[in-house]
Amino acid sequence: MTMADRMMVLHEGISQQIGVPLDVYNHPNNTFVASFIGSPPMNLVEAKVSENTLFLNYERAIRFSNSSLLLPKQVIVGVRPEHIHLVPSQDEYFIATVANVEVLGAETLVTF
Repeated sequence: MTMADRMMVLHEGISQQIGVPLDVYNHPNNTFVASFIGSPPMNLVEAKVSENTLFLNYERAIRFSNSSLLLPKQVIVGVRPEHIHLVPSQDEYFIATVANVEVLGAETLVTF
């Protein structure tokens, strides 16, 4: 990916997406591409949609501001690990239990 001007992601011999590496990374066509590109891969979770609220694992509610979005009742939410940040305790948006910490030098992977 670091040396390519364009790339193709194949799955079982079928082209899933062709494009500039950063476009493929930032705008994957499907869950296979989303989970294949990136290290660590994108986190994927099923969610139920009700009006302007996502229910992750049918319990954790996340509201979004654009209530005019026409979304199906079930979606798959993808979050890249580098977009997850700690927030002050008074701003509890999502609570997770740390299962593993892996120090890799310049990066530290936290599994929850």
